[in-house]
Amino acid sequence: MRTVGKEASHLQLTLRFGEVIIDAIAFSMGYLVNTLTENAIIDVAGELLADEWNGSRKLKLRLVDIKLHE
Repeated sequence: MRTVGKEASHLQLTLRFGEVIIDAIAFSMGYLVNTLTENAIIDVAGELLADEWNGSRKLKLRLVDIKLHE
């Protein structure tokens, strides 16, 4: 997990759902980098996107909400 963007305002992270691993981006949620731990269990809401970069295409999750699992 790391912050990205001009002012480090976005959060980029890798999520694991059982055996499935997917990259995710949370716009304007960079402040969470100090709240979440590397192995935190979280609940997320988001949208799957086809991400294209340098001629490569893969699925990515755009997060709209993140909270620690209770």
